[in-house]
Amino acid sequence: MKSNESHVKVYILTHGVIFTDTAVEYGISVNAKRQNLVYNTTVEFKKGRRTKTNYNRPQELLLEGFDGYTVCASAVSEVLGREPAIVDFVDGELTIETPAVRNLAKGVAKITYVEEPKYYSLFTSKNRSVKRIISACGYDEMNLWPWHDCAVDKKCSFCGINSTNKGLKNNDWLHSLNLRNEDGAAFWKSAKEEVLEELTEAISLAIDDDCYKEEVHMIMISGNLDNAQLDLQAEIYSDMARVISENFPNRFKEGIVAVTAPPNDLSYLEVMKSNGIEIGVFNLEAFTEEGFNTHCPGKAVIGRQHHLDTLVKGVEVFGWGKSWTNFVLGLENIDELLEGCNFLAKQGINPSANVLHIDYGSSLKIEPPTYDDVIFFYTELASILKENKLSPYYCAKALRTSLSNEAFENRF
Repeated sequence: MKSNESHVKVYILTHGVIFTDTAVEYGISVNAKRQNLVYNTTVEFKKGRRTKTNYNRPQELLLEGFDGYTVCASAVSEVLGREPAIVDFVDGELTIETPAVRNLAKGVAKITYVEEPKYYSLFTSKNRSVKRIISACGYDEMNLWPWHDCAVDKKCSFCGINSTNKGLKNNDWLHSLNLRNEDGAAFWKSAKEEVLEELTEAISLAIDDDCYKEEVHMIMISGNLDNAQLDLQAEIYSDMARVISENFPNRFKEGIVAVTAPPNDLSYLEVMKSNGIEIGVFNLEAFTEEGFNTHCPGKAVIGRQHHLDTLVKGVEVFGWGKSWTNFVLGLENIDELLEGCNFLAKQGINPSANVLHIDYGSSLKIEPPTYDDVIFFYTELASILKENKLSPYYCAKALRTSLSNEAFENRF
């Protein structure tokens, strides 16, 4: 196995991470970003059964190569039956070792934790925690959460969003079940002015944090509303984007990125664009019809073809390469997934994937892809992107469970 920062990230994502007590204590002492309890929570295994992990467990690692190239790796759950990466703190430095691969991190110049942003400790004037509105995913993503739960009746097999948020006293602005149980449009109309004002305040409190000084990737993301309310979801996203673009013009690298469900009425894509959304992300998760229906039964009710139609329409509205769809690498045959990526890319739809990892609340019984499969997939994906004049999403410091940037920049 080769050993630069990107290869170590591949190992982490395909084998998982264990932290020694010393490494956890060091993380606390340097204010390492911990489990953010937004949509994914790692698990620990006790007698073969999954349970929520220690809240103090660090969430991410920064791996810097000897030439300065730096990647962010999610400290994903241990994969049973494989040798996990073991993070320790020895002689004043973080180390990564494993019995399976000697000198695993010999090609890494520096290992650090991603620190918790300062704004995580702040509250808005409404006494709401800023980190429930804005969270930092990876190093420099600014994730805006209109709500934290998902109203899809049949959840995706790999998703733990509702399990993570169950029982949390989170004092959020909105909740998909409230919007569903009431007249959602009327509820949003009554709440909109106050929500948008607090949204602007929260971004103002977060945007000057150290992690966003180099660049900011603004991503609006949430679970879905009820299937009948997907046009309302597009309207809420559009209203939020309008206020963000008015108050923070030209501040975000890609503009405003909206990760959302396809609206029922595709004319809402024009509304999204006119209100400041630059990139529409409508995630298929699995490309093949069998994989989509098996792993995304709630999305299957909305319809695979409707997702595909939305992506095609997205190219027309947002532009070539600005209609995105993400996959979960490991849910289906890699060759078939690559065929799907190629099919989409030729139409100007930008495909990518995150490496499957097992979160609390996931119903999956399958294993993540292997080390070799991950390198093969992302190397082929990079070729597809280059052939079709497309680029990877965000940057290597933001995408903590993907290696599309690393492969595109020939780090393998």
